[in-house]
Amino acid sequence: MKVAGVLVVLVAMVTAADLTHKDCGSSAVVTKVFSDDCADAVCKLKKGNTYQISISFKPASDLKVLEASLAGVIAGIPIPFPLPVSDGCVACGNTCPIASGTEVTFTEALKVEPS
Repeated sequence: MKVAGVLVVLVAMVTAADLTHKDCGSSAVVTKVFSDDCADAVCKLKKGNTYQISISFKPASDLKVLEASLAGVIAGIPIPFPLPVSDGCVACGNTCPIASGTEVTFTEALKVEPS
């Protein structure tokens, strides 16, 4: 059984169209990370808000299972953000299995806690 993980680190200040990201060991090619919740050219994630984050990617091999995790870099320190749905198949619209090279988009609501 092939298992892939998509792990992306978001930077606290990001551009509106394509969010700055760093691939931290995915077994897929991340093609785009974006959020429609940022209207300005530079966006700061603010405490107490929820942001819709989408990650488009193409797996390097056929996938039956997809696990996802997310971290943000705040003051140079990677901070994990819990995802309400870490099952990537569900967050991609129950599209598993995913064929190698097929672009899919993982979308999740990211809540930035108030404290």
